[in-house]
Amino acid sequence: MTSIVVLPLIHLMTQKEPDLHKEPYPVLALLDEFGNMARINKLKEGMSFLRSYRVCSIVIVQYVSQIISVYGQHDAKGFTNAKIKIAFAMSDLDDAKFFSEALGKTAVKVHSSTSTTGKQESNSKNISYQTRPLLAPDELMRLKKDEAIIVVEAASPIRAKKYDVYKDKRYRSIVRNLAASDKG
Repeated sequence: MTSIVVLPLIHLMTQKEPDLHKEPYPVLALLDEFGNMARINKLKEGMSFLRSYRVCSIVIVQYVSQIISVYGQHDAKGFTNAKIKIAFAMSDLDDAKFFSEALGKTAVKVHSSTSTTGKQESNSKNISYQTRPLLAPDELMRLKKDEAIIVVEAASPIRAKKYDVYKDKRYRSIVRNLAASDKG
């Protein structure tokens, strides 16, 4: 159903490159539940082609595998190679592995010591560096409810606290009004 709305919009926005004098503002395409939409062939190369039409896309999925199941392993890379990825507490091991790999590795200093006894006692201490994932899949699966991991291309990852709009006094009335209007 969503594809019935999204596909014509994408087609309309990509018919011609915008004239910056007539259309000075870019468009934000927020595609929630993207993994539940039918395949949109125009997007199979990923969202990058939309940038030339001044369309910034945010794709929201519950699981990375949703994109793979719709677009296949190869074409899904156009989406999974996004410049910015945000992960919240996850329960899927494959997603945790995906994000662990996206975060990269770090070097950890390891101290070790050995001692021998006997005729010639000796003690030695060694320091070595071992690589490990910045966050292992199991650590990502144990993120707290209020934590998020933000992976930005060519930058260090960010461990962030989620902003809870429901707890902010400035937005309570707006949130209440939205909730009331949803009830109809």
